[in-house]
Amino acid sequence: MLSVLQVVDRPLEELGPRVGVRIAHVAELDALIDWLTQRNIDAECSVAWTAGLEDRWPTEEQLAVIAKSSVAAFDIEHTISLSARVPRATVEFIHFLRDAMSFGLKVHWHCHNDLGIDVRLLTHLPPPVANESADSSLRQWQDEHSFGRFYWRRGPEFVLVKDTRPIVKGARYILDDSRSVVAFSRLQDPTELNLLAVESDEIGAAVHLLIDEGIAIQVGGWAVALPYRMRNWPVPYTAV
Repeated sequence: MLSVLQVVDRPLEELGPRVGVRIAHVAELDALIDWLTQRNIDAECSVAWTAGLEDRWPTEEQLAVIAKSSVAAFDIEHTISLSARVPRATVEFIHFLRDAMSFGLKVHWHCHNDLGIDVRLLTHLPPPVANESADSSLRQWQDEHSFGRFYWRRGPEFVLVKDTRPIVKGARYILDDSRSVVAFSRLQDPTELNLLAVESDEIGAAVHLLIDEGIAIQVGGWAVALPYRMRNWPVPYTAV
């Protein structure tokens, strides 16, 4: 595994067919992105995310650029906690998993067994790496995960959400009133519910309706939308 500096300073012919890059500081990701976009990289890259960056996940804009490059996967080096004890960190990681899934990027990660949230809501997202000590809920996540379980598409003044997670058994939602569309848009990023309620009672009520329907997840005082945006249809398209 190489540092960003070692990668960008090395001649392309010395990199080989596969390259592992460790990101130790958030600014290094921008440096890596610049290198990927300025050079014609044939090598398949994986990005290791170190423990000091657990609260600084790549943004949607960064993931969009990375997805067009030779980066195939993120390897998360620290074990993740998904729990109401760390609500903001939990929804921020769910947000990262969701957007990585949207851009077709693989995420290899490990999770603590002491889960404090309902993982049945998350089976459309990349599950943690299987291990012998995984409890039944984590194994269920691994067994039930597949592409196209829960996604959304934008139309003119409406949002279409398709949900085939086993917990739901098939549902299709059309969000076409302004309050629901605004609430769904706000929840594309991790949102502190107290602040949202202060801004608008109507939007706050729409957000809680999305949570009740399982379109968003609430962890403590934080919430985020769950379905990922379908950017590229699979072949055959009938698979989803």
